[in-house]
Amino acid sequence: FFFLKEKEILLKRSYNLFVSSDKEECLELLKQAVQLDPYCHKPYYLLSLLYEETEQELPFLLMSCYLKKNDINLWVKAYSLPQDPLQKVRILNQIYKITDSKTKREILYELLKLYSLLNDTNKIYKTQIKLLK
Repeated sequence: FFFLKEKEILLKRSYNLFVSSDKEECLELLKQAVQLDPYCHKPYYLLSLLYEETEQELPFLLMSCYLKKNDINLWVKAYSLPQDPLQKVRILNQIYKITDSKTKREILYELLKLYSLLNDTNKIYKTQIKLLK
């Protein structure tokens, strides 16, 4: 119980520091929060905000996504970040796993575009077969 309370206090304090733009102190508290509970998605998400529009944003956001697997909003945000089609495919495949059947069709069309960019004919055929079902 004490452990959970301490983690929540650290997260609240780090969020307040983030809002007030004290990034160095925020970073220190987030490191402590990760050490207390490395499987909590919240500090990684806050780290992604702290490093917004830098190369470090995506890895922290992906860590948060994998820890909170079924949060479609996190995955969609992660999908919007990379330029690399292969990275987009990996993220889109995760989104596909957690979405409803109505959305899956749209995702398959998006995957087709990405596989075309990657010239991956095998994946193109497999995706087309899924679309026919």
